[in-house]
Amino acid sequence: MKKLFLTGGTSGIGYSILEKFSNNNWKVISTFNKNKSKATILKKKFSNNNYFNLDLYSNKSIDNVTNKIKGNLDAIILNASDTMFVPKEKYKKLSPALFEKYVNINLISQYRIIYNLIPKLNVNSNIILISSIASKNGIGSNVAYSASKAALNNLAKSLTKILGDKIQINCIAPGLMKTNFTSKFSEKYFKNYKLKTPSKKLTTPDDVAAVAISLCLNFKNFTGQTIYIDGGSS
Repeated sequence: MKKLFLTGGTSGIGYSILEKFSNNNWKVISTFNKNKSKATILKKKFSNNNYFNLDLYSNKSIDNVTNKIKGNLDAIILNASDTMFVPKEKYKKLSPALFEKYVNINLISQYRIIYNLIPKLNVNSNIILISSIASKNGIGSNVAYSASKAALNNLAKSLTKILGDKIQINCIAPGLMKTNFTSKFSEKYFKNYKLKTPSKKLTTPDDVAAVAISLCLNFKNFTGQTIYIDGGSS
């Protein structure tokens, strides 16, 4: 049985990925932060999986969780992130301290996890980083989020130069989705976005999960890339 380490597997994109891989006979080691009740439910639904509490703001938490993983891994998917909405006209609300906070969680903590888990990856395994369309168009929840997601794209490409003979490392960059975070946006906003998108559709978490499992099962000699799932808007 193949084994996946997944961050943020209790909701949204993470849950879709967890469900997709579990249903394809993968053992998933998933993390959660505040959503302990959902993790408890998932333990019953997917009993073969493991669930660990992870605080991406804490180096100690990252090291503790990655040290608990026994045996080798066939894939790592880093999905968990954090952000806050800062309108462009109020950009000064994103202080240097907040900028550093979001770069730390959305970039530096991701590298720490990869660094810790590289020795546990099988040959021909996959690392997938969940990026964002904001990494390309700069239109995100705030400047720090967009910049850190762009850095993730480059991290995948840079790590490929080092590890590409053994591991495929890619990013998936979704377009606008309906999530808990975007629930504050009006229906008019989503409608206008779809009208400007060639496919006339929003991205869904299931779209991302489908690409993720395809990368792990079907893609060969494909690494250092960023795949945009945005209906052609980029």
